[in-house]
Amino acid sequence: MSSLLISENEDINVMCGTEYMALSVFLCPVYHAFYNETLMVLNNEFNNPECFGEADWSANPPALKFKFPITESSVSSCSNNFKVFFHICLHTNFPSDVML
Repeated sequence: MSSLLISENEDINVMCGTEYMALSVFLCPVYHAFYNETLMVLNNEFNNPECFGEADWSANPPALKFKFPITESSVSSCSNNFKVFFHICLHTNFPSDVML
C-alpha cells in the first residue's frame, strides 16, 4: 500500500502569469472535508459557470483546477479581488558560495 504524504499548505497551488491566473486544489482534502468539485466554486458564485473548476483526474494526485484571465474586463467575473505584490523566486543549482 502506498500513500502520498503532502506537507502542510501544499494542497493548494497558485500560478500567476501575465494573461491568466491558475489555481489548483488537490481533490483528496476536498472529499475528506465532505465537499466535492461541484461545491467548490470561486467566491460562492454558483450562478456563473466561469467560477467552477474542472476536475483533473489524470493529475497525480487528482486536482480541481481553476483558470481565469487577468484582464480589466474579466478580473472581477467571480468577485475576485487581486492584490499585486512583487515576489521573485530563483531556483538555481549554483554552489552555496556563489552570490547572485
